Amino acid sequence: MNFIKKELFYDTLSQENKVLPYYSKLTNALNNECLFTNETNSESIEKAISISLCPSFINYSFLQKDNIILNKVIQKKITGYAILLKEPNSLEAILKSEYKKSFRDNIRRVVNRLETCFDVRYEFYFGDIDKNLYDKLMSNLKSMLVKRFDQRGDSTHVLNNWQRYLESTYTFILQKRASIFVIYANEKIIHVCLNHHFKNILFVSIPSYDINYSKFALGNISIYKLLEWCIENNYVMLDMAYGDFEYKRRWSNYNYTFEHHIISPKNKPQLYILAIIHVFIIKIKNILKGFNVDEFVKKAKSSKQKKSNYQNDIQYTIETKTNINFTDLSKLDLYSINNDLLLKLIYDFLYNSKLNIKDIKVFTHIDKKDFIIEGNNTYQNIHFDKAINFLN
Repeated sequence: MNFIKKELFYDTLSQENKVLPYYSKLTNALNNECLFTNETNSESIEKAISISLCPSFINYSFLQKDNIILNKVIQKKITGYAILLKEPNSLEAILKSEYKKSFRDNIRRVVNRLETCFDVRYEFYFGDIDKNLYDKLMSNLKSMLVKRFDQRGDSTHVLNNWQRYLESTYTFILQKRASIFVIYANEKIIHVCLNHHFKNILFVSIPSYDINYSKFALGNISIYKLLEWCIENNYVMLDMAYGDFEYKRRWSNYNYTFEHHIISPKNKPQLYILAIIHVFIIKIKNILKGFNVDEFVKKAKSSKQKKSNYQNDIQYTIETKTNINFTDLSKLDLYSINNDLLLKLIYDFLYNSKLNIKDIKVFTHIDKKDFIIEGNNTYQNIHFDKAINFLN
């Protein structure tokens, strides 16, 4: 029998818009704003409770505080990344006050480049969304995640729990507890970001993008647009969650830590002993993290992951030419091309040449090994080592 009940505070708050039933009050530690109150008595605690991932930007008050024994332990090497929306409350003013000029210029450059190369549309679905559109967006998000993690030869718990997200998010959007941000390029869905909302905090939960557009820094553009939305809607924080990624470090102006709350009933000493043992185990794990044992375990698990099958058997060369012999070449309909690698190379060409997709042409040789991209009196010859299937 398991006498220690394990809970995840952060996931419950950020993804379910709920507070675990052990807290009487939560306040924002940065501005003392009340986030949650519950003065009713919860059910009596019959087990030891282990609550992990309690973020440091919240102050906690506990129900039944006179009847419980509470232990708090810092969780080492887990960092949360967020953007605090300080005064002044305009996008340009916040960018200027919080980020270096080189960073601001780079963000504007990638936004402008995407909007130069494609007819771009940004949509934020919050409070209302057609069910068919919702199903389409979630299907696209799942496909993007599958391709992205296959490319990395990695796995994600999100896909393992996909049915739960799929079944809950539609209702959450209608209740303004969740939202979906989408980037369309020539009406094609190229980025989807599932967010959750609690009070005036936006949690970036599940973002992904079409990896064929990787040159365009869609993750940075997404954060830029979400930041803009948060400012316009008087949010105080855009939380990018835990997980160490470069884009989070670049955007974050507030890093926070997490702690573990271990609760046991005063009237059950045997559960208190179990709780103390649990605290000891957490502290041992923290010590081991100090010696980077966790990194060793992570690398060992990673080495066992399946290798990526993402087009790793296709070799190609790229050559820029000033003129082309069009003998044995035929023009392709860009929107009929369905080969990921070829599409990525076409989009890379757009990015580098600063051309709109409507201003280029693509040709294929009869052998299906050579492809020519024509744009602005420049020709790029892509030669594959074997014939490829490129049509729908």
